[in-house]
Amino acid sequence: MLIIPVVDIKNGVVVHASGGNRSTYQPIESLLCSTSKPEDVIRAMIKVTEKMNPAHLFYIADLDAIESNGDNFQLISDLCLKFRGITFWIDAGFQSKEQLENWKQIPNIQPVIGSESHKDLGTLKYLLSSETILSLDFRNGKLLGPKELLNRSDLWPEKIIVMALDAVGCGKGVAHDLINLIRHQKLDNKIFAAGGVRSKADLHQLEQTGIEGVLLATALHTGKLAFH
Repeated sequence: MLIIPVVDIKNGVVVHASGGNRSTYQPIESLLCSTSKPEDVIRAMIKVTEKMNPAHLFYIADLDAIESNGDNFQLISDLCLKFRGITFWIDAGFQSKEQLENWKQIPNIQPVIGSESHKDLGTLKYLLSSETILSLDFRNGKLLGPKELLNRSDLWPEKIIVMALDAVGCGKGVAHDLINLIRHQKLDNKIFAAGGVRSKADLHQLEQTGIEGVLLATALHTGKLAFH
């Protein structure tokens, strides 16, 4: 099972995502490094996850873009150039093909299409393809975005993130019910869990479900998980 480090960027720095209430997010305070500069955080996370991340994947959320409050496009572009050996999964609140094409100029990214950024299936279904990843975003067990998407597994790409936003960064535990729901919808998809991982016991439980990987941030920064 892959461990995929998560970097949440807001106003040019890495922030601690907690509970999905982005207006309260503060610059990260980490045991891994002494700054919240994205480049420093990425280098530190590479060191602690390299054994568990052989595919060299990172997930970056451009929180300003997701919240339609500007973006960190240039910063993230520069990071991708500095770390050419990494494939970055980027969620930048993609809502149009034009926006998607702008980001796809960066060679080592794969766009993440978040359900929360869409009100209906109209544009969403045109953005989903073999080149994109679908993030099914949940809060309190309910899908954010078009509810009918849960019944349209024919639209789902190969890779799916099950994102429990209310569990992110606050130690609530993994939303196994949501993961099982999505797995049973389409067994041949590659499922990635995000939110709520607290310990290696949580990772072991997730591995037993047969999912492809898990997205991690807080448990790494706090030292609750180490892979040396």
